[in-house]
Amino acid sequence: MRAAVLAGMGFSNACIQKYCPTLTDGQIGYRVFKSGMKRQEYRDGDSYIAKYVIQKTGSYAEKRIEDQLPKIKPKQLEPPMKTVKGSHS
Repeated sequence: MRAAVLAGMGFSNACIQKYCPTLTDGQIGYRVFKSGMKRQEYRDGDSYIAKYVIQKTGSYAEKRIEDQLPKIKPKQLEPPMKTVKGSHS
């Protein structure tokens, strides 16, 4: 049951195996299939779990991200590479 719930929250098999170490990829897939949970619905924000998580944690997450923004430095952009006529890569 735990594997299906974690999959329903969008977690990968590798992550699920950390919490359910005795399960193989096939066993996780079978449990997810039988439960009817779909990872894609969570990733798209369509599932009730995704909507609940966004509703309950959205403002907290936004605040944490806003706190980090001033610390992020813009990446130095390199000039584009010049192409030489007649060369193919």
